[in-house]
Amino acid sequence: MADSGRTSPSFELATYLVASARDCMEEPLVYGPLRMLVGVDMIVGAMERGSLPRDEFLIKAKTKIWANVISVMNDRAEFARALDSMLAEFAEEYRNRVLSEKSDSS
Repeated sequence: MADSGRTSPSFELATYLVASARDCMEEPLVYGPLRMLVGVDMIVGAMERGSLPRDEFLIKAKTKIWANVISVMNDRAEFARALDSMLAEFAEEYRNRVLSEKSDSS
């Protein structure tokens, strides 16, 4: 059932991802990672507007993401290194949160 014309951050993100999935079929491969980062940007934007619970790690990451993307967009190898660095930061944060949850439940 349609939601009478209203949108939500989740619906906007889902629509963007579906459209991006289709676009990725025709675009150069490097656009895929850029589109995924736009998805992260959309999630953080919803947090900043108060539509989703705030996550300070993600809000701080948004600035780094775009600083890295803009500085390396024309150098594929440097873009890959920037993505590797972002992934390492996210993985470390994820690990810390999971370990924290496990110790909280013990």
